[in-house]
Amino acid sequence: MTSLTLVQLTERLHKDLGRPERDLLAPGSPWNLSQTLQHCAQTVRYSVTGYPDLKPALFRATAGALVKRVFLRRGAMKHPLGAEIDGAPPLDPGLPLTEAAAGFADAVALFTGHMGEHAPTPPTDAAHTTSSRGCMPCISPNTSRDWPMPDTAPAGARSS
Repeated sequence: MTSLTLVQLTERLHKDLGRPERDLLAPGSPWNLSQTLQHCAQTVRYSVTGYPDLKPALFRATAGALVKRVFLRRGAMKHPLGAEIDGAPPLDPGLPLTEAAAGFADAVALFTGHMGEHAPTPPTDAAHTTSSRGCMPCISPNTSRDWPMPDTAPAGARSS
């Protein structure tokens, strides 16, 4: 099965924007599609620019180190799907879908063009090398038949 990169995910999303929202979101998603794309854009962008609120250094060195081991064992960072990013602007449920999709595409372009180190994640000091895997939990199972589950980071992304 072929994996989608963030760029491919963005291209597929652009093609599918005309589909009903319920076909593009996973059942029980806490957000509408615009909010989901805003959250994914924040995550991808903060992987380059840095997260607004990191946990204190002591936390990242102790509990954060344990969290990192759990994430590495799972093979992915997972969190409650309704959890917003600490310190990030609130998600706007009324933002037009086309604007949210454009914001996601802009964040992906920033990320894929970035050649430096990636920013640490809030709970750990691990660099966050975002892949489309992080965006996929919110994708509908109906859509995932067409969008294989990704298992690799985009070209140029560095592993921690």
